Parts: sequence; C-alpha cells; structure tokens
Amino acid sequence: MVLIFEKEVFKSMINDCKVKKPLEACGVIVGKCSGDKRMALRIYEATNILRSPIKYEIDPETLLRAFKESEEGGLKVLGFYHSHICREATPSPMDKEKACYKGYIYVIVSLDKDGVKAYVWDGESFEEEPIIVKS
Repeated sequence: MVLIFEKEVFKSMINDCKVKKPLEACGVIVGKCSGDKRMALRIYEATNILRSPIKYEIDPETLLRAFKESEEGGLKVLGFYHSHICREATPSPMDKEKACYKGYIYVIVSLDKDGVKAYVWDGESFEEEPIIVKS
C-alpha cells in the first residue's frame, strides 16, 4: 500500500511538529482507503500528555474525538504521527513497545535528520510504507 497526503494536510502535520519542538508532537491521521491507497485527508493535532522530548502519548480525548468524528463523517482513522526531535524517522524501541493498533499507520517526522517516513504495525513489527504528497 501507499500513504497519500493532501499537500495542506502534510504541511499542517510538519508545522505541528515544528511548533511543539522541543517536545515530541503527536496526532491522529484521518482519511479513506481505496484499493492499495490510504488517502490522508485530515489530521487531529493532539497534546502529548507525557510532555517529553523523547516519548509521546496522544491525549485520549483527542483520540476518541478523531475516531468518533471520522466515523460520523464517512472517514476512518488511518493512523498516528509523532516527531523525533534529534533521531531518524525510524521506530524507536519505545515506539515498538507502545504500538497497539495493528494494521494502522505510524508516521514519524524527523525534524533534524531524515524527513518523514510511514510504517504499518503488524502486531509484532513495523513495515515501512511509501509516502506520496500530492502537489
């Protein structure tokens, strides 16, 4: 599969990560699936309730609202994003330990290293998934 971002959604996600630095930013990605494409149409910026530069936890109220509103609007939660402040955009051991949504996308935004990458959690490990940003 491939994750396709609307340009403005992608920019909003990156901006959220920049604004919240030096803390890890986090949020929810909402959209649609069609064939082998996941289309990211909206993000829900969330508070990192851990207020940490090295780990995150999405505010449960934002998470619940994203699931509820996406379902009501004919969309679905595709996954989640968070930033890595000084590390590459690869899942950390902590990311693997905390991952619990099998089949969902986990996007990592590396602010200082290698950009943005997406991974699918299969219940045991992360598998990288290509990202396309519509122009």
